[in-house]
Amino acid sequence: MKNITLLLLTILPILGFGQSDYAITNNTFDSDISTWKSIGTGASVEWDATQGNSSLGALKLNAANDTSRAQTDNVQMTIAGSTYELTLYVKGTNGATFHGQVFQSGAGKVGAQLVLNGNWQAYTISDITLATGVNTNVRLWCDDVPGGTFYFDDVYLNLNVPAGNYVLTADTNGNGVVTTSPDDPFYTSGSSVNVQAAANTHWLFDSWSGNLTGATNPTSITMDADKNITANFIIDPSFDYAFTFDSDGDLEGWSLDPQLTVASHTGSLVTLTPTTDQWARFSLFDFPIPANSYNKVTITLKNESTNDDELGLIIDNGSGSEVITMPMTTGDTGFKTYTFNQTQFTTAWSGDITTMRIRFTDADNITVGRSSGTGNIIIDNIVFEYDSSLSAENFNKGTFTLYPNPAKNVVYFNTTNTISKIEVFSITGKKVLETSKFNNNAMNISSLKSGLYLLNIRDSENNTMVKKLIKQ
Repeated sequence: MKNITLLLLTILPILGFGQSDYAITNNTFDSDISTWKSIGTGASVEWDATQGNSSLGALKLNAANDTSRAQTDNVQMTIAGSTYELTLYVKGTNGATFHGQVFQSGAGKVGAQLVLNGNWQAYTISDITLATGVNTNVRLWCDDVPGGTFYFDDVYLNLNVPAGNYVLTADTNGNGVVTTSPDDPFYTSGSSVNVQAAANTHWLFDSWSGNLTGATNPTSITMDADKNITANFIIDPSFDYAFTFDSDGDLEGWSLDPQLTVASHTGSLVTLTPTTDQWARFSLFDFPIPANSYNKVTITLKNESTNDDELGLIIDNGSGSEVITMPMTTGDTGFKTYTFNQTQFTTAWSGDITTMRIRFTDADNITVGRSSGTGNIIIDNIVFEYDSSLSAENFNKGTFTLYPNPAKNVVYFNTTNTISKIEVFSITGKKVLETSKFNNNAMNISSLKSGLYLLNIRDSENNTMVKKLIKQ
């Protein structure tokens, strides 16, 4: 017998079972506590970005007394004839006692008490038998305390899989989802399962990997063992990195801080409502932006807030995050355009930017980077472009020339800088050539197909410049 984990009530159909039917909790609290609530007078729950067991992000319980608890929303179990195990990590006041419970309308199972020591501690309730068709939730609380602050992380309810059955685990590389039919938590030996990959907006399905290969979609897989499959998605080569939000409810890969909500999305207009004294960030995760192809971002928005007067752009390309800011008008009656020169970042501006956030801030807020929560922000579009005039200012552009352009086989460079490396990118951001060997300041481009390319040129002082090149 083995365990599989049932996901928290977020409907993300990427695993080989139906989260809407079987989900109780899979909560690492990276940003979201939307399926949790507080129970007890004076109690409250919130997301805390400064705490965490394996990574930052935790569920915080502000306990008023020993009846305060954090609890999941109700769901109904539909799997009969199996048992479950609850595992989690808890951190709280040294000497306080904690216990968890999987609750079913007067039934379920209460775990043993755990004495807390002020650090993260593991907690488990095993051999839980649950009825089907009955409201079920997980409850977490601390005993014998007049009040205090407690944290929870990595909360999982695991299903014990009967012997002779197998689990299908599906993952994604890139942005998309995998659905299965039948949509079960485990399968009898020899079962055939249909699987289908669906790409998110601006992405395309490319191929399968793991225990399933090829590019046939949809397809099927035979469950004669535990299987792991991955659907690989690529960014649509025709996408020009202009996010216009034209389809209602589709944020095109962008996401929100837990304290920032979408008040409406009609046509191309996304209305965001910040919370007082909380982060208000519109974020693009796991959507690589080829920095050498797009060095400028233009944001068109209407700021109805009376106090949020600063717009920030945050990037992270794996070597650390950095923010640049500019003033933002308040109480707008019409849309304004804000343009960021991304080469202003001191972080090396090359390769792919893996994380980008747009931050709305009250510059006078005592907590740096937080919103005042005094009005909506309406986004029309976010457009990335390449602007040849925007390059690292410390590269000696005045004495640099590239010729001929267009070029057929060889391109020459005339510069007072010592060139150390040149990377060549297609207009879609794919690196097609890299070299650090130059003969008389010349580079052979005969292997390139005809078309437009972007050259990321780096000198011996690690300064960079981006130039366009047309290959004949």
